Amino acid sequence: MWVIFYEWAKTANRIFSVIFPSHTCVHFLIEFSGALSYGIYKTNIPDNEPLKVLFVDVGYANTNVAAVEFHKDKFKVLSQSFNRNMGGRNIDWVLSNYIADSFQAKHKTDPRTNPRAWKRILATAEKVKKTLNMNPTAAVNIECLIGETDFSMLMKREEFMDLIEKSDVLPGILQPIKEVLEECGIAADKFNAIEILGGSSRAQVVQNTLKTFFN
Repeated sequence: MWVIFYEWAKTANRIFSVIFPSHTCVHFLIEFSGALSYGIYKTNIPDNEPLKVLFVDVGYANTNVAAVEFHKDKFKVLSQSFNRNMGGRNIDWVLSNYIADSFQAKHKTDPRTNPRAWKRILATAEKVKKTLNMNPTAAVNIECLIGETDFSMLMKREEFMDLIEKSDVLPGILQPIKEVLEECGIAADKFNAIEILGGSSRAQVVQNTLKTFFN
């Protein structure tokens, strides 16, 4: 099994790891565990016609999308695409840069030039993102960010969502979805189900974008 955005060198390593120990390689599967689990545990797949499902997996570092056709005893991947550099991490970066810009505007020092300070901002941004998924506001508090200088601010969900909507994050997440739909030639409303996977799909701004796109 290999990841769909592996370069040939990584794929070749997987193949050689099977061949050299004298194992018999029957088939290589492209990794999409959501589709595999769906086919194993789905018990009401109709006998007379296939079940068409679109899987959208928004992870921390990347976004994978697959259109899969399920039959009673097998499934077929109709199309698959990905954005290997777009996921929840990018949301953290957008928020982190906003926090850094706010600190710089107030204290005339760019915390991104200090590795320790930047690492703490990244960790704080991830916590703030998770808080804003559940609450209308989130407090940003970082003690001794640079030297003895503390930093605090209040972030509203509306501000957060506006930041992400103006960035390249959401178009980057939608890109592989559009590519899959175009390649398989099936409109989004013709799928029997659309399964949203991945931890970053819990972000309210991502959920809103996907709902708008599919509706």
